[in-house]
Amino acid sequence: MDKTKRVRYKKSPLIEVIFQLRFPTILKVGANPPEEFQEKIREVYPYYEEAIESVGDVVFANGKPTPISRQNKNYSFTSADENYKINLTPNFIALSTASYTQWEDFRDRITFIVKAFEEVYRPTFYSRVGLRYEDAITKSHLGLEDKKWNELIQPHILGVMTSYDEDKTQSFASAAEFDNGDNTRIKTHFELVRVNGEDEVSFLIDCDYFTLAKIEKGEMMDVANKLHEKSTNFIMSAITEVLHEAMEPEEIKLEQ
Repeated sequence: MDKTKRVRYKKSPLIEVIFQLRFPTILKVGANPPEEFQEKIREVYPYYEEAIESVGDVVFANGKPTPISRQNKNYSFTSADENYKINLTPNFIALSTASYTQWEDFRDRITFIVKAFEEVYRPTFYSRVGLRYEDAITKSHLGLEDKKWNELIQPHILGVMTSYDEDKTQSFASAAEFDNGDNTRIKTHFELVRVNGEDEVSFLIDCDYFTLAKIEKGEMMDVANKLHEKSTNFIMSAITEVLHEAMEPEEIKLEQ
């Protein structure tokens, strides 16, 4: 496969894509309903819900760690077509979708909601920028029932399962975190799973690309673009030509 070309897959295995920005706690977010923020996005994200979530933490008292739990408001805003969802809490804002098309479209949505967020809540900086892709490779969806996983997934991803009889494998899971360079990291999770109660076993590729460095507001989208580039490079190195072709790639040609 030509790894220099960006492609979209007609038979995409994506389950969900999540972009998240973390920031030092903004009490204003949880103190009052986000009316001003809603007004800025309501035409695109008209559906609103409010929930309370428990957040675990650890404090040290007399030199001993003590687990505590606190309650956070979690406000959600969903698009008119119900394909995109914003979550806002005192510590993060996130955009998620199960209908991802390509990075440029998703990036435009990120830009839209972040502009509204910064105008209303004026965060000082971002403490974490994260971009997560969850894929589930299901052989029957791609006409690959006669293929083994080691014909579809590269050996460095399959690890020990590469050398074992696939039919005898009862379960498989692998997780790791790597320094990706450029102040970015990747947290990976691979597992044999059943999606939505299906009998067929699928191969989960769950990758979270992120930075923990302090990010100034004006630098955030540069970091996001860098994370997307890392994600593209990683997935292309994780799959074989057989799987790549089965997902029916079409080149993404961007306007100059």
